[in-house]
Amino acid sequence: MRQLLTFNCHTLMWIQVPGAARELGIGGDGSVWVLGQTFNAQEAGYSVYRRKGENWEFANGYGVAVDVAPGGTPWIANQRGEIFMGE
Repeated sequence: MRQLLTFNCHTLMWIQVPGAARELGIGGDGSVWVLGQTFNAQEAGYSVYRRKGENWEFANGYGVAVDVAPGGTPWIANQRGEIFMGE
């Protein structure tokens, strides 16, 4: 399990964010996307979540790798080698 931290530029301190992730990607726009902890064999990957305000929102996708374009668009690859562009 990997803890998630965010840096508060006002207090200059790291703050733990609720949840845990297997992998994360951050876009140039500051958007944060993560892969959850539980593998779903039928979907060939881990659940994908997006940070929305103070909460994690399930992004209706699964993958084993995540990266995020500068504008915030996520790219997800699953265990089958399929690559998807998110919204």
